[in-house]
Amino acid sequence: MPVGEKTAAIILAAGKGTRMESSVPKPLHLLCGKPLTSFVVSALVDINVTEIVTVVGYKAFEVSEKLHEESAGQASLQFVEQVTQNGTGHATLVGLGGLEAIEKGNLDENVLVLPGDAPLLRPETLKRLLEVHNNNMAAATILTALVDDPTGYGRIIRDAKGRVIRIVEDKDALPSQLEVREVNTSVYCFRRTLLPDVLEKIVANNSQGEFYLTDVIELLQEAGYPVLAVSADDPVEAVGVNDQIQLAVCEKEMQERIKRYWSSQGVEILDWQTCQIDANVEIAEGVIFRENCSVKGNSVFGAEAKIGPDVQIFDSSIGDRCRVWQSIITSSAIGDDCRIGPYVTLDASSVPDSGTVTGPL
Repeated sequence: MPVGEKTAAIILAAGKGTRMESSVPKPLHLLCGKPLTSFVVSALVDINVTEIVTVVGYKAFEVSEKLHEESAGQASLQFVEQVTQNGTGHATLVGLGGLEAIEKGNLDENVLVLPGDAPLLRPETLKRLLEVHNNNMAAATILTALVDDPTGYGRIIRDAKGRVIRIVEDKDALPSQLEVREVNTSVYCFRRTLLPDVLEKIVANNSQGEFYLTDVIELLQEAGYPVLAVSADDPVEAVGVNDQIQLAVCEKEMQERIKRYWSSQGVEILDWQTCQIDANVEIAEGVIFRENCSVKGNSVFGAEAKIGPDVQIFDSSIGDRCRVWQSIITSSAIGDDCRIGPYVTLDASSVPDSGTVTGPL
């Protein structure tokens, strides 16, 4: 049975993202040309989780429309609105209501709950989390990470035998607990049948006056249910996006992953520092990128095309064996064996046929 079968997911994406200092809802901030929350959706789809409910709040309609558009052909997302942001526990309860509409009485075994602002989560990590959860028949399994600076993260508190007993939020932690370096990534797997009742038991007795999802861990442990933790191999997966600085950190990491992937597929990138490739770009084998290339949106590159130096390409298709340098191409379809450059600007009104040579007048 595929690892994600019998598992549903709730993505928490209702927050405004105040620290982003932007009118753009946080889930829609672009990372390598793709909305933040769409990376979480992609990771779920990669492990065969197809029942996905996204909890939206701030600018709910705009967020729902864009994420639905981005996931077309990949997943069928359902959206529910958390009208009042009362914390992650309340948001999960709202998400369960949306999930029940999908399940129609045929309950899934597990529910993954994930933040919508964690674009660096790897499918392999989610798969391992599910495997540990299922193999040990856990009530809850938390994805944790060991970080050098745990400031801002919830701390994983264990007993003398190493068992997870609770999660303490940074603002509510005692001085001794603040020293703990194992942190909560806000990614959980829960046994589906236990979750509704335990969510109803959460109380908002914390500094924020909110219903914390993290309180579920202590409630399950006190009731005698097994609670486990799986540590991410790479702590960078714990990075959430709460401000523009963290967005820049994630952009750098994702660019590295994108370029490593395409390099493994036979694409030659001569200068990693000056080449930027968006997440949705498609590149055939044998393509060469020279210095100062920026390829954006849903651009597609045919086999053995040679791109650069000094090229910007937006939402365009470049045919096989094309040569493009010192040019800007936007929303264009370039035929095979074309030569474009130098100092050429093309848009949707310009569609060079195969074999075209275009240069400065």
